[in-house]
Amino acid sequence: MSGSVRATKIAKYLKEKMDFTVISSKTKHWVYDESLLKEVENIPVIRIFDPAGLLIGGKVKRREGKFNFFTDSKFLWRYFSEIYIKNKFKKIDFIYVSSPPPSSIILGYKLKTRFNSKLVIELRDEWLSKNKRKEKELLEILRNADGIVYSYEGLKEKFKLPGVVAEHGYENKVRDEKVKGEKFKIFYAGNLKNAEELFIRFIRQIKDLKDIEVHYAGILPEDLPDDVKSFIKYHGFVPYENLKEFLKSANLFLLVFDKIGEYTAPSRFFEYGGYDIPILCIAPKGIYLERLLKERNKGFYVSKDEIEKCIEIIESLKKKKIKVPFTGITWRECAEIIYEYIKNT
Repeated sequence: MSGSVRATKIAKYLKEKMDFTVISSKTKHWVYDESLLKEVENIPVIRIFDPAGLLIGGKVKRREGKFNFFTDSKFLWRYFSEIYIKNKFKKIDFIYVSSPPPSSIILGYKLKTRFNSKLVIELRDEWLSKNKRKEKELLEILRNADGIVYSYEGLKEKFKLPGVVAEHGYENKVRDEKVKGEKFKIFYAGNLKNAEELFIRFIRQIKDLKDIEVHYAGILPEDLPDDVKSFIKYHGFVPYENLKEFLKSANLFLLVFDKIGEYTAPSRFFEYGGYDIPILCIAPKGIYLERLLKERNKGFYVSKDEIEKCIEIIESLKKKKIKVPFTGITWRECAEIIYEYIKNT
């Protein structure tokens, strides 16, 4: 998912400036994007067996459950990785950890202690652990790391620890070149984890509008209501290398969250920064995502309690197309920020 895209793209451009080895997991995922392998063809990648992931991986949770047996499904992978790395390498100068999962943070700190290495931890999410005791342990590791890379400003606001912001990027800017007279196309990419209820409400609100198409790429719940499923145009999984061609025909991007962290900004928001196409975001009010969208003038933010306003917004855009400013940075620029930061750590 987005964490794999970020790690792959950063590795691709960091390779132009330094040599390193990537440690990853051999596990089960809900989908495999073989196109990303091209980005790391010249980089050593070691995949270490992940027993728990092979047993319970491969599915995207549609919403967080009340009870979770594993607070971190990579805990066994961490033990195997630590043993492997200590036997494989005699010296490690620098460790860069991308997290979640929390086990990667713990592994990075154990290796830092073992090899007396510099450690920089990248945080992609405001969630560290669902376990309070583990959260306390992870925060202590963050305080003792040599540096922190935040994937967006909201995380730095939450954790209040010194570090640098290197936003999730995009490959290049894409301008809207659609032909007049086509149907109004709304694009949704990803999955419906913590978003299914509002997505269904949105579709039922707008499905009677004329000349509207909703295009969906990613994973679609099998038990989505028939009236919703029959209305949307489902494209399955779209590899990252084809995403630009897929998204550039949109009139409007859709972001939907039944619930989302107070400081969370999804990677899709930053990916959409490379397009001059507006975003319609339906989510709780008063959170970082609302402020971010409004500060960057990227489109429209609607409270989940005011979803009927979406009809007015869409009808207005059908009459008068708008282009929003490009925002954010490219993947090359993201890697450059990280390189300069770790070089001076």
